[in-house]
Amino acid sequence: MSYQYGQYSTGFDLMRPSYQALVFEETVQLWGEEVTIFTLKPVGSDNYGHTIYSEESMTAKAFISREPRDTRGKPGELKLGEVEALFVEWAPLDELLTRVEVDGKRYRVIGVDRNTVYTRVLLTREVEIG
Repeated sequence: MSYQYGQYSTGFDLMRPSYQALVFEETVQLWGEEVTIFTLKPVGSDNYGHTIYSEESMTAKAFISREPRDTRGKPGELKLGEVEALFVEWAPLDELLTRVEVDGKRYRVIGVDRNTVYTRVLLTREVEIG
């Protein structure tokens, strides 16, 4: 990922990332896990008026915090896991139109918390029934 900074015209100023954000980026590039970010783009609607989406994907690195595994589940029970991830500050994440794939499992974004160093994202397992 990259960022841009500079002054393009009066009143249009993009800020340069903080020193801590740049150090975090270097650290996550060295030690982070590779994940895939899917961004949903509306492309139209079907006959029933439901929006049709196309997906654009990109790979990124993040620090992943998984919840402890619960081994007391019943056979055939579907476990919905939650994951917390730390991305770089300028990661293209949105609560409504972003999905993240971790360890081959797709997660839906349920919370995004941005600060000057990193972006903390709460994810919940997305399951398609059908």
